[in-house]
Amino acid sequence: MIEQIKNTEGKKRYWIGALLLVVILAATGGFLIWQKRGGTESTGLPGESNTTLAEDVVIQVGEKKVTREEIMFYVLCVREQYEGYFGSEVWSVDFGNGKTFEDMCKEDILNEIVQLKVITAMAESEGVLVTEDEADEIADTVREQMEEISDYDILRYHIDTELLESIYHDNYLSSKIFDVI
Repeated sequence: MIEQIKNTEGKKRYWIGALLLVVILAATGGFLIWQKRGGTESTGLPGESNTTLAEDVVIQVGEKKVTREEIMFYVLCVREQYEGYFGSEVWSVDFGNGKTFEDMCKEDILNEIVQLKVITAMAESEGVLVTEDEADEIADTVREQMEEISDYDILRYHIDTELLESIYHDNYLSSKIFDVI
C-alpha cells in the first residue's frame, strides 16, 4: 500500500514538473513570438486607441491557436475588474523600469492564455473530455455571459457564443485535468 502511494506521488510530481517546464517554455516562446509580431502595439488593450480587430491567430501553442478575439475577451474581463475599482487611470500607473500597469496586464493575460492552452492540450492527450452534462453547463454559462456583455463590447471585442464556448471549454478541461493527475 505504501509503495502504491509513493508511485502515485511520484507520478504526480513527474506530471506537475513536466507541466511546469512546458508552461514556462511555451509562455516564453509564445510571448517572444507575440512581441515579434508587434503584439504590444496592436492588441487594443485597455488604454490603447487601436480597436480594429481581425480574426487572426496571434500566437500558437502547439496545435492550439489563440486568436486576437480570445485575447480581447480576457482584456475585457480584466478591464472591467480593474477599472471598476480604480478607474481608467489605473493603466498608466508606472511600476518602475518604464513598465506600466497596462504592460504588466498584457504580459499576465498572454501568460495565462498560454498556460491554459498547454494544460488543455495535456488534458486532451490524457483523454480528459467534457461530458454532455458539462457541455450543457458551459452552454448555459455562455448564454448568461452573453446577456451581461454590452452590445458595444460585443462589437468592439468581436465576442460571440462560439468564442465564449471555446474559452469556457478550455477552462473547464484545464480544471478537470488536475483531478486525473
